[in-house]
Amino acid sequence: MKQPKSQTAQTQTPPVWRGKGAALESPQGEQAAQLETAIATSPQRLRQAQFTAMADTSPRTTAQRKLAEGIHNSPYITAQRKQLEKLSGGTVQLQAWSRQALDGRQTDVTWATGSLGGDVVGLHMEASPLGPEHLQGSPPQSGEQATLMGKLPTATTNSNENKYIRGHLLNDNVGGPGVAANLFPITANANSQHHSLIESKVKNWVNVDKQWVHYKVEVQNIDHNLNKGGKNKYVDADLKCEASILDPTNGMGKKNTISATIKSELGSAHDNDAKKTQDSGFRAPKGLQAAVYLPLLSSGSNTKVYGFAEKLFSVMKQLVDYGEMYTVSELLQRMDHIQGFGPKLKTLFETELSKLLSGDTGEISGVLSTQDKSGISRINKMAEQIIEEIGMIVEEDYDDETRASLIGD
Repeated sequence: MKQPKSQTAQTQTPPVWRGKGAALESPQGEQAAQLETAIATSPQRLRQAQFTAMADTSPRTTAQRKLAEGIHNSPYITAQRKQLEKLSGGTVQLQAWSRQALDGRQTDVTWATGSLGGDVVGLHMEASPLGPEHLQGSPPQSGEQATLMGKLPTATTNSNENKYIRGHLLNDNVGGPGVAANLFPITANANSQHHSLIESKVKNWVNVDKQWVHYKVEVQNIDHNLNKGGKNKYVDADLKCEASILDPTNGMGKKNTISATIKSELGSAHDNDAKKTQDSGFRAPKGLQAAVYLPLLSSGSNTKVYGFAEKLFSVMKQLVDYGEMYTVSELLQRMDHIQGFGPKLKTLFETELSKLLSGDTGEISGVLSTQDKSGISRINKMAEQIIEEIGMIVEEDYDDETRASLIGD
């Protein structure tokens, strides 16, 4: 039997903290005009130039990143800071939670924390937006919430409803860190329900479909018995979860919203209501940069997404684009100066790249052999050399302006 339930977790001490990125303008125009003049006047070529002009390595995008790091005193951020300070009585810390801007957007995550059983716990997480350029997340780190978890049943031999794990508020495969502010003790059963009903869909939206998502998880209705002499120590709570796809064509309005309240109760294997967790199938148009971006999965994940380096795929797609300028074979036949880029790697490159050129991502969805995985990794290590070689070919066939417009300086 459970002991009488105690007061809820204290929320007035540890800080609120957040990762912040910013909405930024995308560079356009000048390079597109150069490319249009140098190569052709077709709408498709103009689209190619715009795509190149948005390359994440451009000086303008680098300047945008620096700007994003300095916007934390904007009226919008100040208002959110005040709102979250009321929630937990803490302070706000700001960090970038994004690897770079994509299509003028960056991931923005806010956490609120509390105190439970002698440790900091996460009570609130809101990502708005959450995109494929999120930082790499991680499993729970050693020592995090050690005091609290030492008071709860955690034996791996226990059934899922009778053991606790440190559950992520923001899943580690979409950037969730394995630190106390992003963790709360829930039963393994509740963790499984959270993943199947909500997290699996969010991961697919962000990492596979390259969507921008609004995602919020709040810990509610906390009850616990963590008394030193108690035999039946427990923490009961609800995870209130909601996620939506954001539509850039409609002012980042929410579409395809899913929601669930996940109950975590020691000794109870709740079958949570799945009525509001059905994916309607809506997907917003992918941004040009997001479409070819390779997200970072959890540092503890056994799954690795294979594909071609973003800039390499982008350049090849523009040059080849259904054979209008070059074919993959034509380009590869003229690449003779890259050490180690021999016939086998060229064949692998041509075979896999040709499958992807009709789409908008460099990710390889099919099953690869161990040898091919190794080959893709080797090709990506040569990406800069391959791009440089392509630049020389374009300059020889056209001129330096064309090369600069397509490849960059």
